[in-house]
Amino acid sequence: MEELVELAPFEKASALHKVTERVDSSSLTLEVIMRLAPFLGTGILDELVHQDEGSVSWNSVQGLAPFISRETLSRLVDRATDGTIDANRIISLAPFLDRENLEKLIIGVEAEQLSPDLLASLAPFVDQGTLSRMVTILLNKVK
Repeated sequence: MEELVELAPFEKASALHKVTERVDSSSLTLEVIMRLAPFLGTGILDELVHQDEGSVSWNSVQGLAPFISRETLSRLVDRATDGTIDANRIISLAPFLDRENLEKLIIGVEAEQLSPDLLASLAPFVDQGTLSRMVTILLNKVK
């Protein structure tokens, strides 16, 4: 596996995907996958996040965020808005979310979970109108 990790920067993602499919899954540890992530296609990474959502640590999901698909990120946002995942965890994915998923996240959490910390975390990633609306909601909540 160490040789595969060392050769990964010089191989195409499709070739790495084929190799990882044939490798004994017990040798494909999360550490190895994290090291291979920049060189693998989104498919295998999405599959990993999807299959092991309960067993993969949130730090690992954060580490994989730049390399997983928009669809998987969107599914994680959906899980935050329905309460399955703590919204504060999703905040760490904000730099990798598109505008639509950010809006979905904000709308989903603002009614119940909007806090000054959450607002501060999302502020760099939302437009001015959304930020103003969030501040207004937060101020009305305090009153």
